[in-house]
Amino acid sequence: MNNDDVIVVVLTGGPCGGKSSLLEALRERTHLGGRVLYFVPEAATILINDGLDPADTMRFQNAVLSLQLKLEGEALSAAHASGVPSVVVCDRGTMDGAAYCTSAQFDDIVAAHGYKRADMLFRYDLVVHLVSAAADVPDAYTTGNNEARFEDLDDAVALENKTLNVWSDHLNRLVLRGYASFADKLAAAMEAIESSLIPR
Repeated sequence: MNNDDVIVVVLTGGPCGGKSSLLEALRERTHLGGRVLYFVPEAATILINDGLDPADTMRFQNAVLSLQLKLEGEALSAAHASGVPSVVVCDRGTMDGAAYCTSAQFDDIVAAHGYKRADMLFRYDLVVHLVSAAADVPDAYTTGNNEARFEDLDDAVALENKTLNVWSDHLNRLVLRGYASFADKLAAAMEAIESSLIPR
């Protein structure tokens, strides 16, 4: 985005990486790095909870991208209209859909909305990737804390690897893994995000 007044951060990663917990911690703050916070919910979870079937890949991923773009657009409009330095925090981003379909399918979906893959990748100033517990601490992996999560351990590891790959070309990406505790991981994520937002 490259706008000094509004910075866009996307939280991503495989299932059970800690995104929901990090979002809860962020929501307890009114400001971060001197900026007002705005939040964009995860489009896929909204649609699954509304009854859309993710197994219908093209239809579902098209709906996810459409909703994601609308939600981000509303948050960005509000942030810009506020006239104060802001950060828009997105629970997953437009590139995440590429981990759930083939490369050709994703390119077709993006093109149907008038974009290219690079547009989806570089619309965010910072990508924070919280590595899935399935890949980092398998014994801690669970589907119990998200009604829209259905992946078993092997599927979760595969999605983790795909998600890492689809965001790999972003120029400002933090990958958080290998912490002694989940609390340490969240603390590191908060510190990394906040330090990246403070003007230098």
